[in-house]
Amino acid sequence: MGRTLARVVPGVGRIIAQIEPWAAEWDRRNEVTTEQLASSSPNSWWAALGDSTAQGIGASSPDGGWVGQLAASDRRPPLINLSVSGARTTDLIREQLPRLVALGEHFGAPSLVTIAIGANDIFRSPNLIRLRSDFDHIAEMVGPSGVMATLPQAPGSLIALVANRALRSAAATHEVRIAELSRHLQPPYRKRIAEDGFHPNELGYADWAAAFAGAID
Repeated sequence: MGRTLARVVPGVGRIIAQIEPWAAEWDRRNEVTTEQLASSSPNSWWAALGDSTAQGIGASSPDGGWVGQLAASDRRPPLINLSVSGARTTDLIREQLPRLVALGEHFGAPSLVTIAIGANDIFRSPNLIRLRSDFDHIAEMVGPSGVMATLPQAPGSLIALVANRALRSAAATHEVRIAELSRHLQPPYRKRIAEDGFHPNELGYADWAAAFAGAID
């Protein structure tokens, strides 16, 4: 669908074109961080999991996303960004969590795990029963070191409302902190959306970073 829209809406094509270079840049930075962790002790580090929002798609650079804006603070530990554009909850469980576990075996458990996931699930193929189970599994795996973002919830969006209830319930059960996006997203909303009409831009991601910072700090 993205490729089809890119043919008729130039803004969509420009945002899609960010996916590969943004991912390559995070891979490069991850290599630097793993080398740093391998040579330092004690090892306190931060893992970011999720979808394209954790990659910063829609911003003018990877640093403009919510992960990049959070990482700009001197208080944050070294970052490894395991997120993947287009990821759904099942992708995070199958691909990102095993990588997180493997890194933990080398460097010790991360002191912080930030997660933004679920938007692609409710946009592409909503299955609230599976989503509830996936949220519970993710929250159980990351435990008290985790911070999970609620899903952006437009007025009247019943699917997002139910999904957020499931996310909050899973987080409470496993002592995961919640970054409440709805409390931090500021109007005018149109000025906070990228030109594809879907992802946040840097101004929008600043609200996401504020939500995560509030839950972390």
